Amino acid sequence: MELFGSKALDLEEIGKRLAKTHGSFSVVVQSKDFLFAAVDRVRSRPLFYTRGRTGICVSDSARHVQEATSDRSLDFDALLEMALAGYASRDRTAYSNVRQLRAGELIYEPETKDVTQHRYGDYRPAPDSTITRSDIVDALDVAVNAIFAELVERANGRPIVVPLSGGLDSRLVLAKLNQLDYAPLLAFSYGPPGNHEAAMAADVAEILGVDWTFYPSPGGRRARAAFSSSARQLYWRYSDGLSSIPVMTEFQGFLAARAAGRLPDDCIVINGQSGDFITGGHIPPSLATSRAPSEVDLYEAIIGKHYSLWAHLKTPTNLERVRELIASVLPTPATDGDGSQLCSLYESWEFEERQCKYVINQQRLYEYLNLDWELPLWDGRLIDLFEQVPVEEKFEQRAFLEYLSTVGDYKGVFSRFGRATWSWRPSFRWVVPVGRAVGAVRGADSKARWYARMRYFGSESNQFAMIGPRAYRSWTGDMRNPAAAFARIWFQENDFPWPSA
Repeated sequence: MELFGSKALDLEEIGKRLAKTHGSFSVVVQSKDFLFAAVDRVRSRPLFYTRGRTGICVSDSARHVQEATSDRSLDFDALLEMALAGYASRDRTAYSNVRQLRAGELIYEPETKDVTQHRYGDYRPAPDSTITRSDIVDALDVAVNAIFAELVERANGRPIVVPLSGGLDSRLVLAKLNQLDYAPLLAFSYGPPGNHEAAMAADVAEILGVDWTFYPSPGGRRARAAFSSSARQLYWRYSDGLSSIPVMTEFQGFLAARAAGRLPDDCIVINGQSGDFITGGHIPPSLATSRAPSEVDLYEAIIGKHYSLWAHLKTPTNLERVRELIASVLPTPATDGDGSQLCSLYESWEFEERQCKYVINQQRLYEYLNLDWELPLWDGRLIDLFEQVPVEEKFEQRAFLEYLSTVGDYKGVFSRFGRATWSWRPSFRWVVPVGRAVGAVRGADSKARWYARMRYFGSESNQFAMIGPRAYRSWTGDMRNPAAAFARIWFQENDFPWPSA
């Protein structure tokens, strides 16, 4: 606070101190001489602002900011991105005059009313070729132990609840807390009845001796009623920030757990976000293994994974605009043939956009339910470490998997179980042999259409059930996943124009 004692703030020095501040935060400081606002390095607690006639207006609610101004001009670039990707890039929102602070950004408005934006932290991988896998495993062990020891001290006996999947990251969270003998420690899983992730979560919890419960997601009319409820509508308005389609993956499970008393009022929710990304699990093979990757490969990788919610919107005109928007985010121009640099640019883009805008925005659900939360796997020490890890050790999470299989393998929860991968519930396993038969008789296109129709009953059936079979059938073959359907509905409910095809 001593840095705020002067009318002319030293933004560089404040930024350096913010960069060294671990944990999730946003901050607003207002005095008679200035207004200052900042978010942490991963934008875990968003802030939004607009420039008005009397100065700047800042809030943690984009809708409050938008209501504070009479300007209703839409940002059509943001709307295009939200339809194609589910979130808007850079500082955009659906409204031209409402802006968001980017990850690791601060803004400053002195008496002169000239607003300064300053990025004090971002994610720019700069691999150090001298670092060995052994070095990474040792450094990772030190960082993880320190992060969780501090977390346990902060929690100070409050109940910690871990939404446990069949993946590696939530398993690591639960194992470290259990290793530190933290209590009370609870876990639960959710999703379609009979799903493999829940079965693996049950086995992990049993080995660790952690109290675990499963909440099956309702289907049919119950699912559609939950989606039509005022609870869902209020959650969407609370969480979207006018810049990100609300995440629905955990919605049914958390409402069920809250209703059952599984989430005490004083508990802290700790999920596994976003260990798979930061440890290298999202690096595209086209960039990491190709002998001569190019700038074209970089844009194809980003667009193919992130700007593909609706096939009919991927027109040449829209995709050209998307490429321009992507280029405006990249910290440096791409260099053909430099695989390490292209991988770094890909990770830098996904970190700032999808991870910080969409994935981490899942924390809004916990806030909507009046629950506290922490993000230990987004701690700055892990970000700093993996910025230095060579691509060959990050690709396919090689160094991270080495850590989990050796020093991190508490009670064998990683060596005894792999990752849960499933597409069909036990009662729908017949879908695969039928699909093969369809392909053999009628060809690949018919096989693809078969699987597209049957996805309604697969691993995402709990989310598709919320939109219902009629909407699903009408959008099959065009939408990529449930997020696409939720994007379409979000546009409709907010009366935003759907982008032109």
